[in-house]
Amino acid sequence: MSALATTQGRVFASVVGEDNTFAALDDLSEGGALSADQRLEIYSEMYFLRMRDSLHEDTPHVAKLVDPHEFEHLVVGYMKDAPSTHYSLARFGHLWPKFL
Repeated sequence: MSALATTQGRVFASVVGEDNTFAALDDLSEGGALSADQRLEIYSEMYFLRMRDSLHEDTPHVAKLVDPHEFEHLVVGYMKDAPSTHYSLARFGHLWPKFL
């Protein structure tokens, strides 16, 4: 595995919460206005929000039936039970009905 692929894997694991040690920080250079951990936190938050929005867009009736906070809890549970394994968001919700 190349150094780039290793770094990408470590950053992805940190972003999706598989690696809470933020080991990927060692691979990120410092610089700019934000630290490496701040940048990873932004990506992690963005990742969750995009997954949540994707499920909301794909299943608007489910989102309307539950409280917004409950919907977020459902998304977190779904992301843990059925993490994304494909780069396309179109496939992310394929197990959502079964999860519910």
